[in-house]
Amino acid sequence: MIWELSQDHDPATGDEPLLDALAGPLCSGRETICDDGADNDADTLTDCADPDCDAAMHCCLLHPDRDCDGDGALNAADCAPDDGGAFAVPERLVLAVRKPAAAGGAAEISWTDLAAQAGAGILYDLASGTIAALGPAFPGAACLSDDGPAASYTDGRSAGGGGTDGFWYLVRGENVCGQGPYGRAPLEGAAVCD
Repeated sequence: MIWELSQDHDPATGDEPLLDALAGPLCSGRETICDDGADNDADTLTDCADPDCDAAMHCCLLHPDRDCDGDGALNAADCAPDDGGAFAVPERLVLAVRKPAAAGGAAEISWTDLAAQAGAGILYDLASGTIAALGPAFPGAACLSDDGPAASYTDGRSAGGGGTDGFWYLVRGENVCGQGPYGRAPLEGAAVCD
């Protein structure tokens, strides 16, 4: 038997019981395409206006009071609200410490990890030079580590060898939001670590 939808109309009430019965299971559900300008789940709401699309990143980003990327910073205060590894440009590091090396061994350089201040996706640039050549413009500055993921570096150079009395170190953090400063103007524009 074929039922025509034209027969599915109660003139007294305006109801369409067959269509309503079919529409429930066939058309119910959630909006799953959140960027096509259509009301795919027939609830009169399209795309980001539909609460079903709240989890879609491009819809979530429309709300400054949410943390779309789960990094702990609300969208309004997050420089990269769709990147869970960054929420601020790294600040200047205060100090890099060199632990003395054992005779002929490597020295461990460490600094404060900036992940809590700028996000877990932080990387570090470590510039260095000899103390003997140290001057106001940081001559001879070289990049020891470019985009290192740890707040430490093992320096295998030996102080006192090759006519040097030791090394200086400057560190900066960087992430998708930008580069933090070395803290010394001559190095800020220099291409020591790029």
